Amino acid sequence: MNWQITNVVGECKKINDTFKKIINLLLSASIMGILTYGCSSSAYIRLKISHEPFYNIIENKREGNILVIQFVDKRPNKYIAAFVYMFVDIFYVTEEGVKLETLLTNYFVEALKEVGYNVVFKEQLSGDILSQNKYDAIILGEIKEFWFDFPNITDTASQFYGRIRIKIKALDPNGQNVLWEKDFTKEKRGIIYYHPLTKNSVKGIEREFRIALNDILYQALKDFASEEFYKAIKKSKKWNKVLCM
Repeated sequence: MNWQITNVVGECKKINDTFKKIINLLLSASIMGILTYGCSSSAYIRLKISHEPFYNIIENKREGNILVIQFVDKRPNKYIAAFVYMFVDIFYVTEEGVKLETLLTNYFVEALKEVGYNVVFKEQLSGDILSQNKYDAIILGEIKEFWFDFPNITDTASQFYGRIRIKIKALDPNGQNVLWEKDFTKEKRGIIYYHPLTKNSVKGIEREFRIALNDILYQALKDFASEEFYKAIKKSKKWNKVLCM
């Protein structure tokens, strides 16, 4: 009797392992090798997060020295999306070796440079940096949201909804007072005309994020070039010099 039970359990395990292999083969075929497997029950889809070049959009350049500290990822979940497909957990994440916080920090650095500012990037804010007192402002950023969802999925098309929210603050050279702040938010809705787990759908998702990021960065360009932002960071530097005399 014990031998029979053990034999049945063994056969069930073989069937289960075989079923998982079939699922993995189907997944691999359906998305043409763009998945990275962590284990037999989960898989990762790598997304390229990018934006279009600026092409000298700002004509009247600003002058000033700005320190940018690497943004902080405040998202509760560090993946961009997650789904269950045929009993396999599918996670959408950035490209291998690419951190979202580093990527978005670099994009905002590009925007500041496009406006005309001399920008220095540091991974962390330290006392040594604050004591130098050679910057007009210190830029900090928090990634609050960066995700998408498919509210309705079919074999040929899927509804797409995504949201990006990045909070930016400009501090005085001593890192004590907030000179300027803004939430950069963008929502995207549309239709992806492929099943979510195909190579074409991944390109569609990347395109939606690229459009959303373009809108956010174009708004950042306008804000960084604005008189409001310029006066805010220059006023702080002026008063700081007076206090130090």
